[in-house]
Amino acid sequence: MGPATFSILFIVGIMVILGVLIMNSGAKRARAAARRADAPCGHPNEPGAQFCSRCGEKLPDEET
Repeated sequence: MGPATFSILFIVGIMVILGVLIMNSGAKRARAAARRADAPCGHPNEPGAQFCSRCGEKLPDEET
C-alpha cells in the first residue's frame, strides 16, 4: 500500500468518524427537545411521564 492510498483511507476514516459524531449529537438534541419541562421545579421529564423524576410532583396531562 503506497502513501497516497494510506492518506486517502485515513481521510475517509476521519470523515466517517466525524459523521457518526455529528449524527449522535443531533439525536441527543432531538431527545432533549422532546422532553417535557412543565414540572414545578423546571426539570425536563420524558414524554408520557406522570410525575417529575426530580421532585415527584404530578405533571399536568399532556395535550395531544
